[in-house]
Amino acid sequence: MSKKIIGIVLIVIGLFTAFLGVKAMNQAPEANEKLQNAVYVADAKIHPENEGKIVIVPGKIEAELPLVDKINGLKLPTIKATRQSWNAAGMKSTDVGYDWTWMSDGATQTITADCTVGEFRLYEGMLNGLTVSQDYNDFDKNNLKEAGLMDYYAYVVTDGVYIDDTDGGYSRYKEDYEGAVRYKYRIMPMDGELEYTFVGIQKNGAIVRDDSLGLIASSEGILTLEDVLAKNESNTRETLRKEVVSLRLL
Repeated sequence: MSKKIIGIVLIVIGLFTAFLGVKAMNQAPEANEKLQNAVYVADAKIHPENEGKIVIVPGKIEAELPLVDKINGLKLPTIKATRQSWNAAGMKSTDVGYDWTWMSDGATQTITADCTVGEFRLYEGMLNGLTVSQDYNDFDKNNLKEAGLMDYYAYVVTDGVYIDDTDGGYSRYKEDYEGAVRYKYRIMPMDGELEYTFVGIQKNGAIVRDDSLGLIASSEGILTLEDVLAKNESNTRETLRKEVVSLRLL
């Protein structure tokens, strides 16, 4: 019975993947035509005549750091991060105070700084292609105190859980642990020059993501128009390959 259920699940996943592949392939001609007619803005300046048009804008990302998590005031040395959070639950134990079970409260949340490239603001969707790859726990102690948090291995927790001892450890649990929250962060490393090429719609002083273009929204490096077109063609071929593989697996 369990094998049958697994088989059904795999078929559903395969059909869904194939559907996405077919959808992407149907969008490919439209995306290619839009890119062919896109305006390449080498100076990264806002020109009124480009309002509402697809623009390709290369340049260096600028942002005011640190990035501040508005949930708790924690400061992060990056322009993009992800946050996972859990609520605490536990029961009394005679030997270790409380046994803690952390329950995830939902999907991973993305946090981004207010970024610009040249004269353009970058809405969050334009930063989707920037990789968040580094676990972060090098927190500033003063900032932790301001935020009402405590460092706990790879996490930070609200101070509703632990009591500091004189050596800065966590030797005791507070009796009132209700409402305690644990956070884990991953950040985008701030290495290199942060030079990217963005493709989207010029709108009200910003670049807005156009989902009909497929995966192309941001690419690392300063790309030419020809580079962007070649990248789009490569993405289309890869989408077709995945679609064929998905259909063969059904």
